[in-house]
Amino acid sequence: MPHFERRLEALDGKAMVFCMSRRICVELYKYLRELPGCPEVAVVMTGAASDPEDYQPHISILSDEFLAEVQGMEHKNLQVELLRRLEGRCG
Repeated sequence: MPHFERRLEALDGKAMVFCMSRRICVELYKYLRELPGCPEVAVVMTGAASDPEDYQPHISILSDEFLAEVQGMEHKNLQVELLRRLEGRCG
């Protein structure tokens, strides 16, 4: 977080973190939210109703159109996005 905060002093922006698994996204989210002064963070990932309960608040439907729209937005409320894109089967 110190690196990210220093960067924001020089240039407005956000961080996008692409995680290796959905579990890592959820665990990193929990860790970041515990940090004092944590910026707005969100997890964007696909999933299913059968996923663990702590995954459920983070499950989104991702499409190429949605990702292009988010990428092109000038003003976003989020400062940190944790992303996991899955093709086909969730895992």
